[in-house]
Amino acid sequence: MTCPICQQSDDLCESHILSKFVYKPLKEEEGHFYVLSNDPERPTYTIQGGVIERLLCLDCEAKRNRWETYVANKIHRGDLICSTYPHKVEGLDYARFKLFMMSTLFMASLSNDEMFASVTMRPDRQELLRQLLDKENPGSREDFACMLWALTSSELDTRRLIIHPVTVPGTGAVFHRFVFAGFMWIVGDFQGLQPSTTVLDRFLTPQGSLIVNKKDIMDLEFLTDTFAEFRRLGKLDK
Repeated sequence: MTCPICQQSDDLCESHILSKFVYKPLKEEEGHFYVLSNDPERPTYTIQGGVIERLLCLDCEAKRNRWETYVANKIHRGDLICSTYPHKVEGLDYARFKLFMMSTLFMASLSNDEMFASVTMRPDRQELLRQLLDKENPGSREDFACMLWALTSSELDTRRLIIHPVTVPGTGAVFHRFVFAGFMWIVGDFQGLQPSTTVLDRFLTPQGSLIVNKKDIMDLEFLTDTFAEFRRLGKLDK
């Protein structure tokens, strides 16, 4: 079969769509985590290790694992959080951090799982993203620009929160939004347009600096609606 990144014919391995480390805070001792559904006909269910599909060859999976390991270490050491916000994180490896986010978007755009059904890309943008990942090239700052928000809550540990990702249209651009590992991750695709300096200042720089802002989950309408529905269905009792 053909690997969607390098486009070489090879045996494909089982690949996590969201990185495996994302699910660590959700796991029970048995190695399961709960998936919350807002479908009243479907009970809460458990799976092991997150959504997995046979997608990448071993070489491309190994590349992706290097990017994931770098970001996972940053998160687990607390390098991306602070007591005051906005917080400027410096000294990031621009290539590894950005390629992690770019590969997350690419995997989500390929997935057949319903969890990722709302992630969409224009074919030409998906192909550009594929080419950059294949060459391990993070691109310029405005190519799939990366932004991060730390999520807080007085009601729950936000590290345990995963929300179905979605592509949100903007003016001449689209923004791909992911929520996992205690953060809201935004990949901005300006689709060939040149954003203003004011806009670009919100995103990861090639020098490895990133301004991380903070949001309470109840200040985000799309999360407020989700939790209201989960409460109604009795799925946030624990």
